[in-house]
Amino acid sequence: MTSEEPSKPPFDMTFGSSFHQGYTDEDLFAIQQGTDAEIDDLELFASKKHLMASSTPQSLLNQLSAKWPQVGHLIKPLQAWETKAPDGKRSLWHFKIGIEGTQLIGYASDFNKTRAKHICAMKLLKKIFCDGFTWNRVVELL
Repeated sequence: MTSEEPSKPPFDMTFGSSFHQGYTDEDLFAIQQGTDAEIDDLELFASKKHLMASSTPQSLLNQLSAKWPQVGHLIKPLQAWETKAPDGKRSLWHFKIGIEGTQLIGYASDFNKTRAKHICAMKLLKKIFCDGFTWNRVVELL
């Protein structure tokens, strides 16, 4: 290996999972090490929370709207509603957000209202950006 060749992770993660479509070996290594994540990775609320220190999913949608106003003004909250959980004791929050006139819609439900909003935004971001975009790549782009 010459000094110009990029180093490769010391393992093979090409075992056919759809999770790996579009990601480079370096992306996969960063995801495994916890220094990056998939756009819709729920670990962004737990072990990878440090990755959301500068940007939340909702703030990324706001940045997208500001940076590309010709499309950004079409990103709208479509629905928000509350239901009772099957146990009847807790509220379950539901959110839909999407781009008007398209099938690009994020939907999420969670017992935590803020978390449901963020998961919904993550799912929409995942649909907007093609395979291979990681959380850090989207943050850098926006």
